[in-house]
Parts: sequence; C-alpha cells; structure tokens
Amino acid sequence: FDKQANSGYPISVARINDNFFLNYSNGYLISFKLDGKINWENNSDNLFKTPIKIFNNNIILLSGNKIYSFQHTNGKLNWEFSYEGDKFFQHSGGDITNINHILYFILPNKNVGIVDTIFGEKLKTIFSDIKFINSMNNTNDKIHTYNNYLSYFDQKKYLYTIDTNKNILILDSKKIQNVQSFYFYNNILITFNKDSLFKLYNILNKNIFWEKSLIDHINNDDTIIKVISLNNSIFVFFKSGKFIEFNTLNGDIIYKNKLKAKNIVNIEFFKDYLITIQKNRTYTFFSQ
Repeated sequence: FDKQANSGYPISVARINDNFFLNYSNGYLISFKLDGKINWENNSDNLFKTPIKIFNNNIILLSGNKIYSFQHTNGKLNWEFSYEGDKFFQHSGGDITNINHILYFILPNKNVGIVDTIFGEKLKTIFSDIKFINSMNNTNDKIHTYNNYLSYFDQKKYLYTIDTNKNILILDSKKIQNVQSFYFYNNILITFNKDSLFKLYNILNKNIFWEKSLIDHINNDDTIIKVISLNNSIFVFFKSGKFIEFNTLNGDIIYKNKLKAKNIVNIEFFKDYLITIQKNRTYTFFSQ
C-alpha cells in the first residue's frame, strides 16, 4: 500500500462483489482484490472516523463536517457536501442510514443532513430543523429507519420520530430515563437500563410492548451488542458474551447462555457461523 497509509489507521473494510474497500483515519482510501492486487488509491486531506457505507454501488464516507460519495470502480468523487457546525470534531462518531434514495446522517461535528443520491443535492426537511441536544459527546447518538419513519435517539435519553412521507414530527424529544445501552430493531427501541430493566418501546408512540427485569441474569453495566429475531423469538447478545432468547410476544425468557468470548464489540452471522469481534480484535467463530 501507499506510504500514505502509514500515517493513519484502518477504520473499516467493505465489499462490492470481489472488490474490497479500506478507509484509513487520515483520508486514505484504497480498493483491492482478495489476492492483494490494487485497483485504485485515493488520498485526501480529510479525516475519516466512520465506517464505509455502500449505497447503490457507491462508497459513502463521513468526515468531520462533510459527506462524500465515491465511484467504486475508480475512486473518483461523485459529490461532496459541507455542513458547517461546531468546530470541535469528535474522535469518532457519526451515523448514516437511508430511506429509498435519500441519505440521512449525523456528522462528527454534530450536524445533521439529508442528501438526494439521484440528483446529488442537499435536501432540507423537518429533520434539518430539529434542535437536538448540543453536547461535547454525541458518539452514542443513533438514527434508524423503519418503512417511511426516521428515528433519532439523542444522548441515550430523547427519542424523536419523523414520518418522512408527511414531513411531520410524531415523537418530539420524548424522554426515556436511565438507559445503559440500546438497540433499534424494526419499529422497536430496545433499552437495557441501569436498574437492569429490559424494555421494548414502540418508536411510533413510545408505548412499551413489554419489559423484563434481568437483575438475576445480566450485570447492569453490560451493553447490548446485537439483536436478531427467529420465528417467535428475539435473541439479545451482550458485550459480556451472554445472550438471552425471549418470547417476542410477552418477554418470557426461553433460553440463556454465554459465549466463550467477552468484551465483544460486534457480532456477525455468516452461513452457519456466529462470529464475535472482540475489543482486542480477536475473531471467534461459533457454530450456530
């Protein structure tokens, strides 16, 4: 790789067919084949702190105050947009999602934006006008889409939901207390609270589907890492390696166990394997 890579560190790897894309913290972006053949390299002066998002076969990246779209075939820039805001850029942070061809995102400078990827232009909707909580640390802020609804959970405390078809705010800064960790899944905001309560909120009206005390099962400082559903169950995986199977309808605990891994930062599923990625970058493969 170009010596430019030596001054940064890898952020993420993404793939389109048999082409891989790797972005570094210092703005270095590279495409390569699995055998190591380099397709192209792109150097810029921007700091990339967020993972690559592939959208319509284009590479989408967030920097401190900008969003970029690159062609995956040659690394050339499709478009870029700036969003001026706080001059303080977080070391990490930022989030991005989409509804159809519209991208919604949070930048590391704590600004939010919307881009129409068909016309390659900025949009302005009610999402642009919401006054989210101004904080030095927005790394836990997340946006989520379900059908035509866009939800934003701000500071692990305030829930907003927008009907993007009607461009109206249906939940405005609804407070949810004592959240230790959370996870969006379909039309649900799942929270694990500091009092060991596990709750499922409807993102359209904040009503609680059900709640369950996990005080005898999970330490209250543990963190939700992944949620999946299967038949009439949801499986919730925690940073400690513990996981619980719940009945989707009433929250009854069906099964619980612990993976032989801890300090998990992500969980992936590939064919018949469950793969844990730990904080020390150890990958462990479990048979499902």
